[in-house]
Amino acid sequence: MSVYIKLEKKSSIQDDFNGIDGKAVSKHWKELNSIAKQKEVKTLDEFVSASADDLANLIGEEGLEEAGIELPKEQWFSAADGLRAIEFLISYCQDNKKAFENMSRLLADLEGFKAGLKAAQSKKIGFHFFFDS
Repeated sequence: MSVYIKLEKKSSIQDDFNGIDGKAVSKHWKELNSIAKQKEVKTLDEFVSASADDLANLIGEEGLEEAGIELPKEQWFSAADGLRAIEFLISYCQDNKKAFENMSRLLADLEGFKAGLKAAQSKKIGFHFFFDS
């Protein structure tokens, strides 16, 4: 499973996210959220959303129809808020280098998200995290 950043509108800054598969972030998602929550920082979970099409692709359109699931509306979040959360997690990881296995990979994912969110913030474009297999 991978976690990606999706932007509210098409922009050339999407290139800032290319090459970031978010697998290390996805692997440590629960722990990263727990750390943020303990320090009263917004958790990554608070920035997750998906479009109906994204969910149908992930779950399968037939499965959604059979279960009678009504999909929530896609939500967008402030890149500035997401950036604060990511910067906190980067700082935590740098101060606690043995907290996670493959720390260099995790930091690379977080730094990639940081660069992309900085670009989104500068253009005032909303974002959300989404998962894909």
